[in-house]
Amino acid sequence: MPARHMLIIALLGVSVAGCRRGCAPEPAPIGEAQVDAPIYTATPKIWAHRRNSPQKAQRALERYPGVELDAVFDGDVFDVRHDISGDPSGVSLDAYFEATSAHPRAFYWVDAKNIAFWNRQRATERMAHVLRTRDMLDRVIVETKDPASVGALKDAGVA
Repeated sequence: MPARHMLIIALLGVSVAGCRRGCAPEPAPIGEAQVDAPIYTATPKIWAHRRNSPQKAQRALERYPGVELDAVFDGDVFDVRHDISGDPSGVSLDAYFEATSAHPRAFYWVDAKNIAFWNRQRATERMAHVLRTRDMLDRVIVETKDPASVGALKDAGVA
């Protein structure tokens, strides 16, 4: 598989030595990570990247323990797609997990592209519902660019 289709996930703490002028202070920790959860202890840590169709994910999960996918919160569902402004794929996050259920111990890295202040509450509730319903809380990492959403996801039981 070409390197561009791979995501190497290193779940290690990283500190940055040195800081140029204008650096913000280090943010306060949100909470303790559950490092004994299967997603952190599973090996290897090489996962397939951008598997935004269930078919690509199924093929990748035959070889790798996990996949990264992109999801856009659109209305009341997470639509599996990369581009926020793009047309909906028609594949909800729930349908994606259903289609890949033949791999019951697979891990997922969900890049939630557009969780922000204006949809944070509903998006985090929906994410928590999907993961709880499928009993996947210990097998999914949710990425978001909105720092406040990390706390909201934790409060909703995702972390």
